[in-house]
Amino acid sequence: MKKLLSFFVAIATTLIGLSVLSGCSAAIKYEYRDEDGGYFIASLTGNAAYYSGELVVGGEYSDGVHNAPVKKIADEGFRGSAVTSVKISATVEEIGAAAFANCNFLASVKFEDGSKIEKLPRGIFGFCVSLNKVELPYNLKEVGAKSFFGCARLIELSLPASVETIDDEAFEECENLSSITLPDGLFKIGEKAFYMAGLEEIVVPDSVKTLGRGAFHTCTRLKKAVLGSGIDKIPSGAFGYCKALEEIVIPKTIKTIEGQFVNKNGVFFYGHAFHNCANLALVRYGGSASEWSAVDI
Repeated sequence: MKKLLSFFVAIATTLIGLSVLSGCSAAIKYEYRDEDGGYFIASLTGNAAYYSGELVVGGEYSDGVHNAPVKKIADEGFRGSAVTSVKISATVEEIGAAAFANCNFLASVKFEDGSKIEKLPRGIFGFCVSLNKVELPYNLKEVGAKSFFGCARLIELSLPASVETIDDEAFEECENLSSITLPDGLFKIGEKAFYMAGLEEIVVPDSVKTLGRGAFHTCTRLKKAVLGSGIDKIPSGAFGYCKALEEIVIPKTIKTIEGQFVNKNGVFFYGHAFHNCANLALVRYGGSASEWSAVDI
């Protein structure tokens, strides 16, 4: 009886050990798709937290039957992995939402020369708290919503000249992002795009036509802002709680400086455009005194 009991205990221990070990591994999985000449979609299988080190994703792949390029990265494909750096090959044409979100050790990202990526999808690098170096694709047009949400160690970033849109909350809570270069072709800055970012100065190019509500709300280190001539309205909460803001340059194209925003259900969202900017001492306006008096504040 004792021998049988010992045998079953040994078997049970072995099975438990196998279960734990199987949960402590991860690998890249490639799924083949037959359309568009054939291609592979990349993602992780197994416990993502155990996939670490440098990651190169893309290029050509063979599963023994098909030889084809890796064109897509799946939604949440590498989410939560322990990778420290990522290089995305030029074969990759589409990246899924939150593909690298919550990669806590990810410090650098590089898109290979010739990249065809035109949009960073929603939450692609959300909460990558170690991310501090990003080389974006040259033909990028859109920085999607929450793309860099919570990337607390991102200090500076230069957006390619091709970027036209920064979507809602794209750089929210990038608390150490002190410097960002906005390209001259930028058309839109979304709602709360830089909420709680660490910006110290911002220049909005003349090409920008739309500035979202709360775009720079709670940028508590922001000291100077220059608005381009493309916008005609400073929306609710745009610079709310920018407590260090000392100087704002306003073009004569501005027709409206909005007050507080309350939605149709009566829920308060933002105070007025410069709510609680206690240190704002210098307002430079590009038009005449009569034009300033005509601005709807």
